[in-house]
Amino acid sequence: MFDSPYNFIPAAPFVLYPEWAAQASHDHPFADGLCGELSIQLSNETPLCVGGQQQEATAQAAGRVHFYRTPDNRLAIPGSSLKGMLRNALAPVVFARMGQVEERKLSVRDISATGTYYHRTIVQQKASAGWLRFHEGQWQIRGCKHVRIHQRDIIDHLKLSERDWKNADTVKKRYALLKGIKTLQFDQEPGNNLIRAVNLGKGKTTGSLVVTGQPGAVFDRGRSAKKWEFVFFDAQDDWQTVPQQAMRDFMFVHENSEEWACLRKQEHGQEEIPVFYHGSVSNISSMGLASMYRLAQQKSLHDALKNISNQHLDESKADLTELLFGRLQPQESAENGHNWGLRGRVNIGLLQAVENPRTEWTIETVLSSPKPSFHPAYLQQQEGEYSTLDSRNPKLQGWKRYPVKPENVQEPPRMEDGKAISNKVKVRLETVARGSVFTGKIRFHNLRPVELGALLWILDFGERTELRHALGMGKPYGLGQVELKLQAEQSQVIANDRSALQGLAPDCVLHACRQVFTDYMDSVWQTAVDTVRANQGWEASPQVKSLREMADPQEGMKNDDGLVYLVGPKPFLDVKKNKEYLQLYADFTEANWRNEAIAKGVTAGAELSMEQAIEQVAAQQQEQEERRQLAEQRKSMSQGDRIISELAEKIAGKEELSSTDTKNFAKDINSITGLDQEQWPDRTTAKEVLGQFERFGKDRVNKAVTKVLKILFPDE
Repeated sequence: MFDSPYNFIPAAPFVLYPEWAAQASHDHPFADGLCGELSIQLSNETPLCVGGQQQEATAQAAGRVHFYRTPDNRLAIPGSSLKGMLRNALAPVVFARMGQVEERKLSVRDISATGTYYHRTIVQQKASAGWLRFHEGQWQIRGCKHVRIHQRDIIDHLKLSERDWKNADTVKKRYALLKGIKTLQFDQEPGNNLIRAVNLGKGKTTGSLVVTGQPGAVFDRGRSAKKWEFVFFDAQDDWQTVPQQAMRDFMFVHENSEEWACLRKQEHGQEEIPVFYHGSVSNISSMGLASMYRLAQQKSLHDALKNISNQHLDESKADLTELLFGRLQPQESAENGHNWGLRGRVNIGLLQAVENPRTEWTIETVLSSPKPSFHPAYLQQQEGEYSTLDSRNPKLQGWKRYPVKPENVQEPPRMEDGKAISNKVKVRLETVARGSVFTGKIRFHNLRPVELGALLWILDFGERTELRHALGMGKPYGLGQVELKLQAEQSQVIANDRSALQGLAPDCVLHACRQVFTDYMDSVWQTAVDTVRANQGWEASPQVKSLREMADPQEGMKNDDGLVYLVGPKPFLDVKKNKEYLQLYADFTEANWRNEAIAKGVTAGAELSMEQAIEQVAAQQQEQEERRQLAEQRKSMSQGDRIISELAEKIAGKEELSSTDTKNFAKDINSITGLDQEQWPDRTTAKEVLGQFERFGKDRVNKAVTKVLKILFPDE
């Protein structure tokens, strides 16, 4: 196990499809549809930065991210920021599709580990060299021979400045320094691993100097530093078509790289691009821009998502988050016949600052961007094993989130050689001070009660007022811990059926919607899992427990030391070497999912009507009021009467006693024996309440009851 500021909510092996999804529309009102607006207040408990105008980092100064401001220079939070926060929090707990996972392959270059796919494919088999071109609508390659050339020999022969050469640490910079690919005369000298170019400028062989950049230390800094470049020569006459899969994998790895952009623009001075490849030139299996090139892994992110469930990639039906917030229609979706987008029916307005919050700048820091190629974190792991995208059945971890934690912005670590990190990767954030308040509206149109209930639930995690959302930039350092409060008295709910909900306060209607939603999710949960887990309810699911624990500041304080990034390359290598894995944040019992849910997903409608929910809410409110009144009455009771009253409340509705119940009830009953007589309970009431314990057949409790009754009724 290792440290990380982020963690994952496990993805369910099925998707929940609301039964009414096909009817969701702005134009066709639901019979039970609701329109209106929610008034909300957002306050932050750690400094908050919602990014606005940005100043790009330079070699001289760190970048700056200003807090978002309106055109009239007022601090504000865009509705899109809040929408993204709420949607990302809601999706895991309503078993939504992980539809935002990009279809791409990741690449790996790990020469340290043996027995891996990379080691077998690249390290143990030397690469061949060739020239790549795009000709008549297809990519073609022809092979050539190649030899090594030492960087010191290049500097000396071409009379280059050693300082300029060392500063030119990328392909782009080196070809700029060389003014394109240089032609060299050389002879060949056999070496241990590869033939070396010698006698430069005088040899009998003519070739092209090919450079591949300088990762890590400069060539004369230690044994591990890269020292060699290459000379390509004796190119074959025949061009071969590059197999589509090999080209596709190559583009997955290199399409957005600076090296590929440089070579595609012919900044190296010629049309043909120098590459290395494995396989035969007529049927290459892979290729790259260096001899030990990054290799596209065998399986893609979508493959790892499919191994959780194919349903996560099925765009033919909408999930609950898409019904609320909408979805765009990707081009590939239209090409696959899923010819629809969906306009959201929830619109979040601008949240404007109350008064004028004080702002301050953080120290210079680095906002790391975790890479999904770090398999110990992003893929499910079994202890003692190491799953990668080259494994047989890799699975994504799930939904990534940053647990809330105390604020602690870190200064950038130094590089391995002790030098300060470049200003180009540093940033300072403008934050509003803790305790700042923003207010705004969430408007909704034609939502069914279950949908509005879902929106209300995610605002405060199901009326868990101690939990917090994470918003904005700097979440790995504890920034952006915010609380959302619903201001029910300032909210408005209007039914499509104007005769419905008349005379009901907004607070009552909103509570009823919450009730409809939780009842709906309990029903879904009972459909999806085995009978034992189903009885525990949806809020006991791994998804809800994980979300709530990550939103709990108390949990964040306890785990703060482990919610940090690994620093430097060595800890990452050690994690892989030791087959460590990221322990999931929440402690939960795995769900035993039903095969039918896994195979087909769960399609469900809301069974609890609004009328029933309102009745339940009214009953709950009445019960709460009775409890409040009882609590007031207990203040004037004798100690004995108070104990009996509390026992009566606790025993109500119980059909059996657990071992903990037995222990606690026996203790409470026995406490009466130590009271002075003036504190004794009313004897008639005590006899009636204590007599109810006999039906449980618990000796320990019955002995305590007998003991108390002998004191209260000594003559019986």
